[in-house]
Amino acid sequence: MNESELIEQCLEEIASRAEDIAPLVYQKFFSIYPEAEELFGVDPESNVKFTMIVSLLLELLNLANNENPRYNIERWANDHIGYGATLPMFSTMLNCLHLTIIDVLKEIWSSEFHNAWKKQYEKLQLVIDDVYKCI
Repeated sequence: MNESELIEQCLEEIASRAEDIAPLVYQKFFSIYPEAEELFGVDPESNVKFTMIVSLLLELLNLANNENPRYNIERWANDHIGYGATLPMFSTMLNCLHLTIIDVLKEIWSSEFHNAWKKQYEKLQLVIDDVYKCI
């Protein structure tokens, strides 16, 4: 199986196990950056959080399909900087997403899944780092 297929398989498994992983991701993230919770303002239904996680997962899948997410990442970075987000927060968010995926898929998590995701996270982190240098 190629990386794209492995990522898609994981996403399908996640969808079958958890309707929304955003609360799990943000619980981890806010434990590290509690001040970031204020940046979300009023989001009682967690729609913004859900949308952000779905967008992040989509860009990781796009990277696995050799698509370039630079435009979307530039837009995210500009929006997030405007709200006070920092570059380390992006890295932490990626790590929290990764840990949540492992938690949700724990009994089927494999080295193949790990390597496929790790490569996409590294690609995305390079794009984010580059975008922040240009802002």
